[in-house]
Amino acid sequence: MQGSTGSSALCSFAHQRAFDQKRKTQIDLTLHRDLKHGWLLPYLIDIDELLWCRWKYWIEAREANKLPDRPIPIVTFGHDGNHVEKSSGWRHISDCLELIDPYDGGSNRVELFLDWLLYGFGLHAQKTLPQGMSHETSMKLYQFFDLAILMAFPYDYWGEILSFSSFGKRLGFYPTPHNVVELMVKVGMMQHNITDTVLDPCVGTGRMLLHASNHSVQLYGMDINGLVLKAALVNGYCYAPWMVKPFSFLDPELAFGDRQIETGGEAMTISEMIAKDMLEAAQANPSAIYLKGAVYDKLSAPAFEPFKKFVIPNPPYQPSPNDN
Repeated sequence: MQGSTGSSALCSFAHQRAFDQKRKTQIDLTLHRDLKHGWLLPYLIDIDELLWCRWKYWIEAREANKLPDRPIPIVTFGHDGNHVEKSSGWRHISDCLELIDPYDGGSNRVELFLDWLLYGFGLHAQKTLPQGMSHETSMKLYQFFDLAILMAFPYDYWGEILSFSSFGKRLGFYPTPHNVVELMVKVGMMQHNITDTVLDPCVGTGRMLLHASNHSVQLYGMDINGLVLKAALVNGYCYAPWMVKPFSFLDPELAFGDRQIETGGEAMTISEMIAKDMLEAAQANPSAIYLKGAVYDKLSAPAFEPFKKFVIPNPPYQPSPNDN
């Protein structure tokens, strides 16, 4: 953290708000706001400037068309250890999920909430409020959700929430603990340059890339499950801007992945070409047996850019994103 008095006060205030149950009784069910695409991003940038200054770093780099002449602002993840279910962020997300009507869009409250956040952050593929979410539910979240709580205590809360749910139990989704990920990243990136690329072929909710974002500004990820990729996108917006908005001066192909090209007599987008290269690099590892038969998901992949979405035809099970 940047170590300012303001940031310490914000953390203390955020912690108190996370456990203030009276706030739920103050929600105005008659409130109406026309939330625009990207409405939450300015708040995110302002809060980040009080805490981590990563969006400031990203903005300076984009404006100068080069990286700033200073180290990447460091974010410490996973400070809550094994007690995440008692943490401010976990408590706040759980309270927000309870505000979502179970009849909104089926039973998957987590995915609805992620889509609501991605709309607020301005994700290119989420240009409307979540399909199936009522206006009343959106207004409840608008009044109750406090982004500062998640920003003040960086953690992959989504990975933990999904692993505790029926989604995680059904698919065997158990994210590697933060302290183990931190050790793996430090060992693997002892000798590195800030522009070295990092590829996680099973990115999940993005935990490995979050820790790697303290060392590199070129982060790649791929997965076969859309729900975890949405969580990774939210984590990137909150804690590592270059995870979701690559620097075009470093990697224009990743930043502008929808351009059509022709290679080997075959027409494809830049995203497809990058995905193919990433898959081949991942499959070169003998331990990547789970990627056997994986192909680029042309139908849904654009919704998760810059992460790459793959699909395994005829898998041994049919994944279900339901979290409850």
